[in-house]
Amino acid sequence: MEGNYTKCIEERFARATGLILLDVKVTVALLRYIRRCYSSTPRIGGLGMGREHMNLEMLKYILRTAPQNRKRHKKLYDQVRLPKLLLPSPRDVKACSDYWGLQLTNNIR
Repeated sequence: MEGNYTKCIEERFARATGLILLDVKVTVALLRYIRRCYSSTPRIGGLGMGREHMNLEMLKYILRTAPQNRKRHKKLYDQVRLPKLLLPSPRDVKACSDYWGLQLTNNIR
């Protein structure tokens, strides 16, 4: 599951067969956001409305909110009694996708 499902997390975990935590560091998220804002290449999954513009609210989210969310997500991860996998870096995501035979459509850094 992706996104902010805090209100229904227990119900989601009750139906889940496993958990993969993509634990992106703040520096990685910030660099990706800056690259996205200044790249002339269309973003895969983007809305196709041109380049994304730097946004103070997004910067606040990345620098203030996301670190707190990471702590909360890691705590949930540690408590969940499901098969689980922690992928703490883009290199780990790439290695896992290669192992599973998945083809990533963009360059994960």
